[in-house]
Amino acid sequence: MKQNQLIVPSYLLEHFRDFGITEQDLVLLLQVMNLIEQGDHFPSPEVLSERMTLSEAECRERLFGLLRKNILAIKRDVTSEGMSIERFELEPLYDKISFHFIKSLNKVSGMQEENLYALFEQEFGRPLTPMEGELLTQFIDVDEFEPQLIRLALKEAVIASALSFRYIEKILFDWKKKGITTPKQATAYSEKFRGFKKVQASTEESTPKNLKIYNWVEA
Repeated sequence: MKQNQLIVPSYLLEHFRDFGITEQDLVLLLQVMNLIEQGDHFPSPEVLSERMTLSEAECRERLFGLLRKNILAIKRDVTSEGMSIERFELEPLYDKISFHFIKSLNKVSGMQEENLYALFEQEFGRPLTPMEGELLTQFIDVDEFEPQLIRLALKEAVIASALSFRYIEKILFDWKKKGITTPKQATAYSEKFRGFKKVQASTEESTPKNLKIYNWVEA
């Protein structure tokens, strides 16, 4: 039972309706894939009908539908003896799956970018200028900063009362220079930095002004 198993992309099972096919189309397609794996590269409607509850005519009609929707393709080859043979080609299906997957990623990315625009405009208290909008897009598309990392940089700018794209850009590239690439790393670094500044400020307040503290950095 474990031999001759058919490998089916789970993405196809999850999104087949987005490709304009029904459950019956899907099962027919799986039967075609299975028969190809078994060596029958151009199964007839009659053979498919024997494996399904559909009639031969219904199988033929649905095959034509899969061809029209560019889910399946027919490729013609010529044998060494000069004979022309036909076979079903599954590449259009895999191309559709890849395109759909990339499109879904871009959609998520677009939503994240749109949400960032709204957040920036909320914190700035005004609409972003075209140049600011271009910079925000550049942070994501060109510099490839995670949207959540950009959110944290904005938060740091708000805390520092230095709300400007120049300051936010400085934070992002400072993190990048220090090898900080995730929101978790950025949060830990910011908390550590603010803790150091708090201790430093407390030390300066409790130290007489005429007493010079040794500066290890400038020594």
